[in-house]
Amino acid sequence: MRKTLIGKRELYFLAALAVLVLLVCTIAYAVTREEGNRVVVTVDGQVYDTYALDKNQTVTVETKYGTNTFLIQDGKVKMEEADCPDGICTDHTAISRKNETIVCLPHKMVISVDVQEEEGQTTEAFDVIAQ
Repeated sequence: MRKTLIGKRELYFLAALAVLVLLVCTIAYAVTREEGNRVVVTVDGQVYDTYALDKNQTVTVETKYGTNTFLIQDGKVKMEEADCPDGICTDHTAISRKNETIVCLPHKMVISVDVQEEEGQTTEAFDVIAQ
């Protein structure tokens, strides 16, 4: 008779546990994602400009690396046009949540969504662990 280290019952239990953990993590991630209210454009690691997400507009950024045009509409930002060789950034879906980014590597440009705090709101600079 052949003995196995793990039986079918244990295997089913571990599979169900893995699915449960994955489900809880997915729900927690979806619930905690915060909507952004501004777009921060950086070129070569330096902040180029910031734009409000609640104002529909088309923005063209011309730098020594090239030209990019992005569209801010309905609280989302999408790269519309870029004169870089690959154009991968124009294939990216529209972004609207905090810390989402669109990157154009040839132009050294990063478009990211951020949350600008309202006047009167304060946030702690450090979390509990860092204090």
